[in-house]
Amino acid sequence: LAELGRSLDIFRMKTSATLLPTGEFDLHTPSPSDAKFMPPTIAVKGLPCIAVVFAQLYMDGEFRGP
Repeated sequence: LAELGRSLDIFRMKTSATLLPTGEFDLHTPSPSDAKFMPPTIAVKGLPCIAVVFAQLYMDGEFRGP
């Protein structure tokens, strides 16, 4: 959820998510201080790990906000 250099400041985050024509997202983190992190968690055997990524959204080349 958070970026190393900004914590949970969603208005200054640098990570972007661009919606592709296929419906998938292209995630981009421009520098190491923009890397996402979350507190360590203990995986439960047999269950997949799930992540939530906050990012600036771009659709059809237009900025849509955090």
